[in-house]
Amino acid sequence: MEREEMRSNQYILKAQAFLAYHSNNFKELYRIIETQHFASEHHASLQEWWLNAHYHEDKSRVLLREWYCRNSYPSPREKRDLAEKTHLTVTQVSNWFKNRRQRDRAGGSDAKDLMQSPLDLGTSEEEDLKLIRKSAAIPFPGFYVHCNDMIGVASYQSL
Repeated sequence: MEREEMRSNQYILKAQAFLAYHSNNFKELYRIIETQHFASEHHASLQEWWLNAHYHEDKSRVLLREWYCRNSYPSPREKRDLAEKTHLTVTQVSNWFKNRRQRDRAGGSDAKDLMQSPLDLGTSEEEDLKLIRKSAAIPFPGFYVHCNDMIGVASYQSL
């Protein structure tokens, strides 16, 4: 009986992970995957969601950074467009720009440097991406994940 309860619990957890992934609630997705043990039958789909979530977050940062190089003060309409493209809320986009401008003022970053090297992130973003890459190389329960397995993600191979 215990084994069947665990199996059904895994299906519930997988359904929660599915919902978290498709609603772009990646923190919840990571929490579920990294704190639970799943039978091997679930590994392929969970691994795919986990890798795609990391890729999506990286892609969103690149898009925001590229926009910032062109205009560090986007209009409300531009923020809405960015929010739609990145699957973030308008508030999250606004906060990202506000925080980026504050980091630039505090650290003396130059927007020209960002344009010359689009993968050269500000300190906190660079650390975030290093953590993502590091965690992508560390297997979570029952998985083997390697950054080179991610097709079309050049930025993962750049560091």
